Amino acid sequence: MNVFIAIDVNDNFKNLKIAVDRIDKQIGINKSKLPLHISLMMPFEIEDEMLDNLISDVNTFFKERDVFNIYPKGIENVHTICWLRMKESKIINDMHDDLLKMIVDKYHIKPHEYDYDYKFHCTLFLNEDANIIDKGYELIKNEMYPEVVNAKNICLGISDSGLIGTYHIYHKFELRS
Repeated sequence: MNVFIAIDVNDNFKNLKIAVDRIDKQIGINKSKLPLHISLMMPFEIEDEMLDNLISDVNTFFKERDVFNIYPKGIENVHTICWLRMKESKIINDMHDDLLKMIVDKYHIKPHEYDYDYKFHCTLFLNEDANIIDKGYELIKNEMYPEVVNAKNICLGISDSGLIGTYHIYHKFELRS
């Protein structure tokens, strides 16, 4: 089973989500149908029977963590992905590092190479065709987004195959107010 853990920001970016959906309908760009989110680490694979333990461990990890702010930096086109990049932050960097360490130590996963220099972002468009991403970027690059996002919820998504478009949100966790 393939798993991702992310900050749920779909409600924070309602207007941006409307633009993403409009552009997707216009040019058929998006392969991912997930709500807008900021991944906390790259997706990883675990044995199916470990999912309940992982959910319990992730719940324990986040239950003592407070709601926090994230600051968007700008919309970027990165080959086969168009994202809203987030500014560097000690809170989110530490959260990534601590979460990655806990999961590596407990579930013996091998971190993805991107986890060593993680770029926090909210994926807007994802497609293996860089030309269609270029078109989407041109249509969305001037859309407005909030200057600050209040992170309140964490989501855990799963996929049997790990292929783009097959993930769905399986569980949500609330941060402490």
